[in-house]
Amino acid sequence: MRIGIIGGTGGMGSFFQRVWERAGHEVLISGRTTPCTSLDLAGKSDVIMVSVPIRATVQVIEEIAPVLTDNLVFCDLTSL
Repeated sequence: MRIGIIGGTGGMGSFFQRVWERAGHEVLISGRTTPCTSLDLAGKSDVIMVSVPIRATVQVIEEIAPVLTDNLVFCDLTSL
């Protein structure tokens, strides 16, 4: 399973990256300074986790919504 974490360079995203990698999953990360964009990640992942500052959450979700499919899991970690 390929897990994509949007905002994966921050504290919560980095934490979940370690958890999923230890469990044996491939993890893709996108952030403000990564070459992989949120749209790139959304098109390549089976699971998408959004872990961005709350002020950016709606914008990020609206950006990736058009490329989401019925075959993936989507979750928002913003409020954690």
